[in-house]
Amino acid sequence: MGCVEQTATDRAVHLAIARATERAHDEFEQCLEEILVLEGWDPATLTMPEQLKKALKT
Repeated sequence: MGCVEQTATDRAVHLAIARATERAHDEFEQCLEEILVLEGWDPATLTMPEQLKKALKT
């Protein structure tokens, strides 16, 4: 069955998946922002903090 021939159920399933994906994406973005703040990243340039650079070298 091609996309043109989708049933109402197919459309509802795809819509449910799309909504869940949007919510998950928003949550991941918030999480990433929190991590960047906690680790001390520069939000404008995304420059890695010196303490993280040193930790990677050891």
